[in-house]
Amino acid sequence: MTPGLADAGRQECLTPDGVSLKLDILSGWGHGESYTAVEIKRRPVELKEMIPLPELIDPSSWGVTVSD
Repeated sequence: MTPGLADAGRQECLTPDGVSLKLDILSGWGHGESYTAVEIKRRPVELKEMIPLPELIDPSSWGVTVSD
């Protein structure tokens, strides 16, 4: 053991397509957080469901002025 030395790490359990089922984050000095999925539902998703609402991508809703 080395005095004053901390270790950190990350352990994650993923499905074959990359969905996180369990995540353990170890930040050193005995601290850390753990997240565990309690339910997963899957269904086919159409492209139109993935497109953000127009008001979310409208620059004026973010206070941005677009000039031509």
